[in-house]
Amino acid sequence: MIMTYAKKRIVVFVFSFLFLCLFIAPVCKASTEYGYEVYSLDNEKIHKVWDSFDIVLTNEITADCAVVNFAVSTDEYVAILTTNDRITVFDERGNIYRRFSFSDPGTSYVGWNGNNLLLFTVRGDKIIEFTLEGECVNVVGLSQDYGISIWENIKKQTSVQTPKYKYELTKDMGGLFNFFSGYTYNTLSKTDNSGNTTIIYDVNSFQTGKSIVILGIIALIACTVPVIVVYKVREFKAQNKQNNR
Repeated sequence: MIMTYAKKRIVVFVFSFLFLCLFIAPVCKASTEYGYEVYSLDNEKIHKVWDSFDIVLTNEITADCAVVNFAVSTDEYVAILTTNDRITVFDERGNIYRRFSFSDPGTSYVGWNGNNLLLFTVRGDKIIEFTLEGECVNVVGLSQDYGISIWENIKKQTSVQTPKYKYELTKDMGGLFNFFSGYTYNTLSKTDNSGNTTIIYDVNSFQTGKSIVILGIIALIACTVPVIVVYKVREFKAQNKQNNR
């Protein structure tokens, strides 16, 4: 009887433990601290990801690259990520507060968590959090359940409304030029509740000129290739005709 009672207690304990693991373990693993379901990484993995992205403060001026995306903090600090893998932070007055460089062979997006910056990495499905002093805070994995939907939402977000301002990304190069620029933008502005607009970042003139040069090269190639093909065909026919005599 004693052994039977002990066995029953062991069975009850085991089933209780498994029940807790099923319902508590996923909660411990996943969280929504960053607005998305994420999972923790061990310290070795965190250091490896942080080192590979090489996020550092820089004095390099970004004045000619288009904007990939932007984000606004609760303190009205604005962070923009540009096509040359640079993050520029502006204070509420529109002055440059910090600049960061990083290395990512894929696509990235910028965000905020309080006063800390977030770098969303598309290829690795990671979120890297770091301070405005360039110090690593955390690296987490992003749930695979989101697929590409999360990136589509971030990529297509061109405006942010706060209690004080409306921030908006635009590109005013004309229909064809706008098409070729894809999901990158040339101007970031903010408009207060009285309708006064301030330009925070503007590379429209440079990007328009760049697009004209690119389209000019494409047009030149498109016109040159048929001419070369026709010339080569005629040359081939003339050579065959001469050989057949």
